[in-house]
Amino acid sequence: MKTKNMQTLAKFITEHRRPNPVPLDSVVSRSKSILGPLAATGYVVEIDAESYRWFFDLRPPHFIGLDYFLFAEGMEPFRLFFVSGKRHFVHRLTWDQTRRICKAAAIPLPITVS
Repeated sequence: MKTKNMQTLAKFITEHRRPNPVPLDSVVSRSKSILGPLAATGYVVEIDAESYRWFFDLRPPHFIGLDYFLFAEGMEPFRLFFVSGKRHFVHRLTWDQTRRICKAAAIPLPITVS
């Protein structure tokens, strides 16, 4: 990956890790399901390590960084899963954000289930 692309990707990942995380139980109580908060776009949700690992193991991530990975199942925007200290988080990206991260990481858009 070119240096400029690496810098763009690093900046993108840093920006999308910043929003104040929402505790999972507060979101789950509203949505009645863990999949509700993982499907919602626009905020960072704190999840448990087991959920983080489940998504990591479900299918090969589209991209893996040092302490994060990008996941999509079929034709949907990425979910950015990341670790901070001993805490685990997920941030559902928009299609625009997904396109930008694909360009920066030089990876294809998530369009098919493999």
